[in-house]
Amino acid sequence: MRGTPFGMSACGWLALMIYLVLLLFIAILCFLLLTPVALELDSARGVCRLSYRGVASCDAFFQDRRLLLGLCVLGWRKTIDPFERKQKQATQKQAARKRHISFAKAKRKGMAVMRTFVVRDFYLNLDTDDYVTNAWLFPLAVWLSNEDRLFRINFDGATEFRIRVEDRIGKILLALMA
Repeated sequence: MRGTPFGMSACGWLALMIYLVLLLFIAILCFLLLTPVALELDSARGVCRLSYRGVASCDAFFQDRRLLLGLCVLGWRKTIDPFERKQKQATQKQAARKRHISFAKAKRKGMAVMRTFVVRDFYLNLDTDDYVTNAWLFPLAVWLSNEDRLFRINFDGATEFRIRVEDRIGKILLALMA
């Protein structure tokens, strides 16, 4: 009688395969929960991007005076017009049960989710086109600036805004469950 490799029975191999599949599933789930999600806005480069590092990204841009979304998921690319209307056949919808959430609870959960976000980069270069207002704002900009956020007041007409905010899906879910 011929034995199985490594002296394991067929039932042992099946259990090993189940453990490996579960381990792979848990590894993928941990990767998705712990990978940062970033929102990036940059007025100088014209970038408005929501990205899920290494997995997916969504860019908003204007083309022919229409807002378009560029989606990229694991190398698959698609451009979508969010305001394009499609003809749908009329179907009967069942009345959905409405959930009643109090304003205080929604506000508390919203604030908990907002606290999970981390501002990684903030830059504001501002000119109000009024010398007196710029002069009053200049000390405030110096006082508000640090290594994470930079406020600049200029007198040459340039205005620029850049921000990068990151969070993790796992942190958002924990904030919602609390």
